Amino acid sequence: MPSLHIVACVLLAGVTSSSAAIYDRFESLPGVKYDFIVIGGGTAGNVVANRLTEDPRVNVLVFESGPSNEGVLDSIVPFFATSLENTAYDWNFTTTPQRGLSGRSLAYPRGHILGGSSSINGMFYTRGSSSDFDRFAAVTQDPGWSWNNIQPYIRKNERWTTPADHHNTQGQFDPSVHGFNGINAVSLSGFPQPTDPRVMQTTVQLSQEFPFNQDTNSGNPLGLGWLQTTIDHGKRSSSATSYLGPRVLQTKSNGHTIAIRAVEFTDVNRPGPRMTLTASKELLQVQSALLISS
Repeated sequence: MPSLHIVACVLLAGVTSSSAAIYDRFESLPGVKYDFIVIGGGTAGNVVANRLTEDPRVNVLVFESGPSNEGVLDSIVPFFATSLENTAYDWNFTTTPQRGLSGRSLAYPRGHILGGSSSINGMFYTRGSSSDFDRFAAVTQDPGWSWNNIQPYIRKNERWTTPADHHNTQGQFDPSVHGFNGINAVSLSGFPQPTDPRVMQTTVQLSQEFPFNQDTNSGNPLGLGWLQTTIDHGKRSSSATSYLGPRVLQTKSNGHTIAIRAVEFTDVNRPGPRMTLTASKELLQVQSALLISS
């Protein structure tokens, strides 16, 4: 029977339309039928699971090779993010030696945790330049990539949130270019720094060289402005906390087409033979960091 083989699958997140829970042992997993099995509970995997469970008839099982994000203080507190590098929550990748750095290799942090890299990153919220998106649309000949056409999806993701200190944000961002009813929290800093007024004064004294930009996510990122982050009232907003958290959260062939719906895995908490689970509808692999083979 064709199947997928996953290396070191240690965390299972069971998601249904009515309830959800996180399991770190196979024995605890509810004995229910899963319509979809998502391999990889990272930035993309949790979004996929969230969208699938918008259908109240659907049950989804999410596999993540890393541990849960729940209770991981360094992931929750924004200022502690750098402490997650080179730990059990990081895949501990490095770059190839860089010629421009005298042959040195650099750390390349990638999240080995529920939420993936959205659970360990610096939380800077940057959409990029409108000209880049319009160039994507031109090169691919797909107008869906244009800046204007992709905005509804960006805003569907975004839930603009007041900063932790609830300071007056008038003039620090442009409300017209943001979404207020999405899922992932975005906010301005709630902990101002003593240097902030001096930096902003630069846009007055040297306005030609350092122009003030009210909102660097408007499609025009050039200039000095206020940093926007994926922080929700002082806590990290990741795919695990925003897309998955609120939900708590036999392979057959048809002619010459092979439908792969079974996943074969091992649980490091339970040494022994490999186990198999089968999705009745579809198996989705959405995390390239896992080693898989068919």
